[in-house]
Amino acid sequence: MSALAEQHERWVGARERLYSGKHVAAPKAQRPRPVSPFVVDTLARREAAKKAREEAIAWLRKHPPHWSAIVKQVAKKHGLKSSDLLGPARFKKIVAARNEAYYRLRTEITVNRAPLSFPMIAKRFKKDHSSVLHGFYKHAALVGDTNEVIHSINRSHRERLTLRSFEVARGSEPLQTLE
Repeated sequence: MSALAEQHERWVGARERLYSGKHVAAPKAQRPRPVSPFVVDTLARREAAKKAREEAIAWLRKHPPHWSAIVKQVAKKHGLKSSDLLGPARFKKIVAARNEAYYRLRTEITVNRAPLSFPMIAKRFKKDHSSVLHGFYKHAALVGDTNEVIHSINRSHRERLTLRSFEVARGSEPLQTLE
């Protein structure tokens, strides 16, 4: 047999073994790759957060916030109906009562140990959160609760106030700011 015929025989035999299915070896079992500690930690945190969220929702369903009771108390104090506070009217008496309601809701109700947020209060009153923010600050200043007002002012405004007071104490003219 010639070398070419031998080589052809080997190729035919190899092709038969490959495509016949008789001698096909099972694929090797792959070892599972180790999971990084970062992935395990992230998954554990996600599970813990999900569990905490579900517990908070269950607790809130059992103990709903009493925001409507505060609105009713404020309305009664001012001789109004709660629907007046929740409505769109802008009479001075109603606005003053509404501002008090914003203030009381923010300072008296907590959700997960945090005060009720301005957007959440705004949603209850069908207002914009900036209107609630303004009413809250206005009532806090009226009551004389400067501590609450100072801590609620955002950081950049606080820095601007600090810069002004520093310049005034130094005896120079305060910087002009856009307001």
